[in-house]
Amino acid sequence: MFKFCPQCKSEQIKTTNIPLIECPDCQFTYFHNCASAVAGIIYCHGDILFNIRAKEPAMGCYDLPGGFVDYDESLEHALTREVKEELDIEINQWKYFCSQANTYQYKDVTYKTTDAIFIAQLSEKPTVSLELEEVSDIAWVALEDIDLNKIGFTSLQEAVRLFLVKQQKH
Repeated sequence: MFKFCPQCKSEQIKTTNIPLIECPDCQFTYFHNCASAVAGIIYCHGDILFNIRAKEPAMGCYDLPGGFVDYDESLEHALTREVKEELDIEINQWKYFCSQANTYQYKDVTYKTTDAIFIAQLSEKPTVSLELEEVSDIAWVALEDIDLNKIGFTSLQEAVRLFLVKQQKH
């Protein structure tokens, strides 16, 4: 991750125990923790709303609306903000569902994330306006037609799989 210590520029920087990075010359210590991300399973009349990703990673694949959590932001606020940005819809009633570990490869950097997945059950399908830089299209997919392999991230594949199992039990 670092070739030189960010504090003293020493070349002796050591990654002894990920996520711990230490410099023996100046005692600089850095913990490279995972990033927080959120995703929403938006469910209406037996269908789940999927975004279709407009860019890498996983361009062209199904994705759940969501994204990274900003500093000083709750998970629920981040998800409400991301859904508003990506789809121009307001959802404020999220119910926590599960969390999943994920690896997010962006350009030449590998990010480890913890994805918190929430559910919103809607009484009617909203009209959306896409943020085309992030979302090329959407798809409402019936539960029985969902192909988990079309979902671009393993964390979200697993969350949707768990959601489908839960729905079958009801």
